[in-house]
Amino acid sequence: MADNFIQKINKLPLDVQDILLVEYGRKIEEEIINNHQINDDELIIEELVNQLFLHELKPARLAIELEKRFQLNSEAAKKVALDILGRRLLAADDYFKGEIAKEIKRLGGRSEDYLNDVRKIKEEIKREKSGQEADEPDVVVPSVKDEYLFNFEFKELPPEQEKSSSIQVFRQGLIYFLDQVSSELAELLDDYNKRLILLIDDDMKFKTNLEQALYENKDILTDKNISVSGQSFEPTIGNWLKDFISVNGSGIFTNVVLSQYLANSPNTRNLSVEEKRILSKLLILYRNLKFFPQTLENLPPEKWGIIPIETVSSQSSGLGRQAAAPAGQENNWDLAPLTELERKALAEEKEKR
Repeated sequence: MADNFIQKINKLPLDVQDILLVEYGRKIEEEIINNHQINDDELIIEELVNQLFLHELKPARLAIELEKRFQLNSEAAKKVALDILGRRLLAADDYFKGEIAKEIKRLGGRSEDYLNDVRKIKEEIKREKSGQEADEPDVVVPSVKDEYLFNFEFKELPPEQEKSSSIQVFRQGLIYFLDQVSSELAELLDDYNKRLILLIDDDMKFKTNLEQALYENKDILTDKNISVSGQSFEPTIGNWLKDFISVNGSGIFTNVVLSQYLANSPNTRNLSVEEKRILSKLLILYRNLKFFPQTLENLPPEKWGIIPIETVSSQSSGLGRQAAAPAGQENNWDLAPLTELERKALAEEKEKR
C-alpha cells in the first residue's frame, strides 16, 4: 500500500510534489485541525489532501466528504474545506487548472485571503532545498512585496483612499507589479487595473498624480547604473523613464519604437533577457498611463489595463497590447500583435541591418 502511494506521488510533476510534501504543509494541516477543533486521530485531513493532489477526490467534493467523515454540519464543513483549499492547495492551482480558486469562490471564500500561505509554502520549499534551518515559529516579518502584493492594492477601498494608496504604489513598490505573478494574483491584479481605469477616467488630476509618482519612483529596476545625458544614475524606474524619453521623446510611441529601444539603446544593449522583459513592461505601463485613453481605443473593454499582467505559467496575460514581451526573445522584442503598418516598418528596419 505504501509502495503504491509512493509510486503515485512520483508520477506527479516535481513542483507539485514539493508543494504536497513540504514540511510546512503538515503544520498547516495541524493548524486547520486545531482552529476548527476537529478530532483527527485517523489523519483524515492528510488523507484527503493526498487524494486531492492525486486527483482521487475532486475539489468540489471536499466539503461533502468532510461533512461525512467528521459528522459536521454543512456550514462547518465549508469553512474547513475553504482552509484546506486555500491554505494547502491554492499554491498548486496551476496544476489543478484553476479548480481550486473556482471552488474557493463557489464556497463563498476569497483566494486573496490565502495568499500569505501560498507565499509561505513557496518560501519553505526553497528553504528546505537549500538546507537552511526553519524560521522561528510565529515570527513573520512581512517584506515590502508582501505589503503590496498580498495586503494592500487588491482590497477595494473608498475612492479617495484608493487614489492615495495607488499613488504610493506608483512612487514605491511598483517593481513588484512588473515581475511575473501567479495565476491567482493575476486575476486580482486585473480587477485592480479595472478600478484604476475607472478612477483615472473620472479624475484626470489623479492620472497626472500617478504620472508624477512614476517619474519619481526610486525602485531599482536593473543591476547596473545607466547613463543619462552623459551622467551615471542609479537604474531606478524614474531614471529608466528619463532615458527612454531622452532617446525617443515624450510623444506616444509604437511597439516598433519600443522594440528598437530595447534592442539598440546604449543602456539596454547589455541587459539580460529578464531585465529587458521587466523594462518592457514598465514602458508599456508608462504608455498606457500617459496616453490614456488613446492607447486603449482599439481594444475591447475586457482587455483594458494600465499595468501589464504576465503570469508565471503563461508568460502572457492575454491582455492584447498590454501583454509583456515573451521571455527568451532577446533580439526580437515584438511586445504584442503589431498593426500591418508596424509590421512593414519592422521588416524594413530588419532589411537595413
